[in-house]
Amino acid sequence: FNGDGCRNNYDIDAFVLAVTDVEVWWECFGNPAIIDLIEIGDCSGDGYVNNFDIDCMVDLLVDTYCADSFIPCGEVCEEEGEQARYGDTPEDWDHFWSVVAWLHEYFEM
Repeated sequence: FNGDGCRNNYDIDAFVLAVTDVEVWWECFGNPAIIDLIEIGDCSGDGYVNNFDIDCMVDLLVDTYCADSFIPCGEVCEEEGEQARYGDTPEDWDHFWSVVAWLHEYFEM
């Protein structure tokens, strides 16, 4: 969702923008040559990135399954010389679950 090629905690805030204000997401992250929002975000298969994709996004980030086009879960993704791994710190998970709770409340799920 943020265009770095990895599916990890750095995508959480970008995902929130994609489902709550797609115009702002396009301003901040959108680059049609790099990111196909429907391809990466439409987990439910309905042709849209919306609240129906929240639980699937959670599953993709916390489960052992990852799509072939992304770095497998638990493996390191190198970006600009640094290593990023989802869930390295408790703060990563605290932020993740607080965002998920906020999204569920926002969409009254």
